[in-house]
Amino acid sequence: MLMKLCLDCGRHVQTSEARNGRCPDCRRTYEREKSRRRRKTAAREYDGAWRKLVAEAINRQPFCTYCGTRGSKANPLTGDHKVPVSKGGTARTVADVGWPAVVAIPVEGGG
Repeated sequence: MLMKLCLDCGRHVQTSEARNGRCPDCRRTYEREKSRRRRKTAAREYDGAWRKLVAEAINRQPFCTYCGTRGSKANPLTGDHKVPVSKGGTARTVADVGWPAVVAIPVEGGG
């Protein structure tokens, strides 16, 4: 039986139970804290205006920007930032050519 040490408390845990390197008790605490720290979607600018911007981008371009896959009910498209927010982009940025600052990508992988 393979054992690992928990990243947080240092207890020995069976490898099969040590997801994310944590014992079940520490994992619950870690996930709870991670969820508490994360801001709500509206605070991250994913509000009604963002959803409308994404819908407009998908209507203009009903295929993945990266791989060309067409959207469908089985594989719907979603929006993403052309310039990630972490790199200075915003949900309200408009590209030079007049397109919204979103790209259409399949929900399950694709590009």
